[in-house]
Amino acid sequence: MNERKGWNGWWLDGLRLRYHPHSYGKSGTYTLNLERVTDVAALMDLIFQTAGREWADDRALAGLVRAARSTAAPARDLVPPRPDGGRHSRDRPGWSPRRG
Repeated sequence: MNERKGWNGWWLDGLRLRYHPHSYGKSGTYTLNLERVTDVAALMDLIFQTAGREWADDRALAGLVRAARSTAAPARDLVPPRPDGGRHSRDRPGWSPRRG
């Protein structure tokens, strides 16, 4: 296994997340283009589309969610500002989506 795989077999390669489902009897690499994830709906679609793959078990999906959380702060980076200019409840000062 490659040491750079940090999220249950997922790893970041530029602006792509990659995964080898070969442990499930599949060959090749499954690649997700993060440039297409511009909002929360696109992130959820990416997760749901991946969940539909026969090899995508709970471990693979958990790794994908953790990778998404580690490479972006969804509440901050993918949710548009409120129309009134206010902050979303999780966007208040001091809140960090990357708590350890």
